[in-house]
Amino acid sequence: MEINVTFVVQILNFAVSYVVLSKFLLRPFMQRIQQKRAARASILQGLKNKDAQLAQLTKDKQDQLVAFRTHVNGTYQPPLPHLPALPTFQEKTLPKENVDRLIAEATTLVTEKASHA
Repeated sequence: MEINVTFVVQILNFAVSYVVLSKFLLRPFMQRIQQKRAARASILQGLKNKDAQLAQLTKDKQDQLVAFRTHVNGTYQPPLPHLPALPTFQEKTLPKENVDRLIAEATTLVTEKASHA
């Protein structure tokens, strides 16, 4: 088996191409991919932290609402309805002659109506 000069030149060309491409193309490309992955992981971690904060704030607000309702139910007195003052009964006395006259008129009215019935 003979090794040809062309074969050696091709091997050297492949080695130089591999080194140049890996240094100038593959390494920066892989670094950029790693940076994007790290940025994505950072964003996801930030979102998880925000979700945890939101859950804690929601729980705090619910606890405050329960405490407020308990406080209101324990201390709230509904206002009593405002009733107007009832008039007081005042007994009035009529003079004796007015009473006798009213009795006489009522008696004549009843007798007239009863006689027609």
